[in-house]
Amino acid sequence: MGFEGASTGPSGLAHSGHTLPTLAGSNGLTRAPPMRQSSSRTRVHPLAWLVLAGVFVPWVIGGWTVAGFNVTGWAWVVPTAFAAVVVTAKADRLSFPISIWLPWLGVLVLNGLLRGDDPAALQSLVQMVAPLVVGCAASTLRWEEVQFEALLRTLDRCVFVILALLILRLPGLLSGHLVGHGYMAAEAIAVLLFGAVYAVRYSLGSRVHLVYYGAVCMMPLVVMTRGAMAAIGLSLVLAPGPLRITRRVAFAGIMLLAGLLMLSTERVRQRTFYSGKGTWQDISLSNPDFATSGRVPMWETLWDQVDESPLLGHGLNASRSRMGWAGFELYLPHNDWLKVLYDFGLVGVTALALAMLATGIGLVRRARRMATNGRILAYAAAAGFIPFALIMLTDNPVLYVQFYGNLHFLLLGAAFAGCSARHGCGQSFAASCGEKGVYAFRAAVKVPGAW
Repeated sequence: MGFEGASTGPSGLAHSGHTLPTLAGSNGLTRAPPMRQSSSRTRVHPLAWLVLAGVFVPWVIGGWTVAGFNVTGWAWVVPTAFAAVVVTAKADRLSFPISIWLPWLGVLVLNGLLRGDDPAALQSLVQMVAPLVVGCAASTLRWEEVQFEALLRTLDRCVFVILALLILRLPGLLSGHLVGHGYMAAEAIAVLLFGAVYAVRYSLGSRVHLVYYGAVCMMPLVVMTRGAMAAIGLSLVLAPGPLRITRRVAFAGIMLLAGLLMLSTERVRQRTFYSGKGTWQDISLSNPDFATSGRVPMWETLWDQVDESPLLGHGLNASRSRMGWAGFELYLPHNDWLKVLYDFGLVGVTALALAMLATGIGLVRRARRMATNGRILAYAAAAGFIPFALIMLTDNPVLYVQFYGNLHFLLLGAAFAGCSARHGCGQSFAASCGEKGVYAFRAAVKVPGAW
């Protein structure tokens, strides 16, 4: 979402200290650890706080205007700008596998420069590049076990922030009043990433995180966002980690049964079928009674012209222009896979899909060689691609960077930084472009005192 995006709330999270381990003196004796104290080594980095604020602040004051732009827009601009400063100052410490994402980045930049005729093309380009900037910045920071622990603890506390903000937005929830229509779609997409994190932590043996996962699973049901319901449900079934296949099958059965039970309720049937009547057998895009919130006509409008330029697509934001020309009030087709195909063709879809797949698989492999908290974060970051790829089928998470992309890539960057620092398995900036490239980059940006 950009400066003209939807409205939506705050972050209210707190720092916490960490007790240092017992230290050995030069005489071989041990010194008692200091009392609980605040240390820069145990605090969450300001970049992480900015990104988390970008997730939650729009929940409440997203529609407010600051300097002519709404808060929802500032929620991705401010963290991205800060990340750009960080990555510029510490470019030689970059460990994010940027080479994997260069094809996708090239598709975006070339289309933005040469085929971006839509007035909002430049903003869309920056939005789609923003998560990569955040991920690169995060990978330049110091990430060891204590930093991972602090970040994971903060993510755990977010479950209470989510529940509190949900009650704030839906005060009738406490009295049992539930909305009967789709609501807070962008916020529901944000919750998917936390669901993936908690699902991974459960798969790694933490039972309390199954409770956290169940709590955030309730949000898509409460606000009636059906795509998010399916995506967060499958996050546990498909979560990377040592979860036994029998449990995965069991959870898949539970999710299926829960879906059937929900469909038997009047509230869900009214949302799923225009007539308010139907069964799971009637869920089909070819069924005119199946309520798709106008998605099918939009998809058909774009799909009919995909074959006119199947390889390279029609250009950045061409789908937006097409939506306006066809008379739709919405300019996003609520299917990012189709949007990418229409705008960037098979080249763009392939570049994005392969980058996601390669990054996720590579991180899972590296996770097995990391220490406890680093391993948890690496699995969680890789798991974030699962609900993201699923919700792309029905919504627009690629542009909702403040709600999903920036935080997801922050986790990815942190995981790669920790892996590189401890095991040398990340890709450094010097390794990807050579020492001469590093010095040339330093000379080009000319940041005083940054080196």
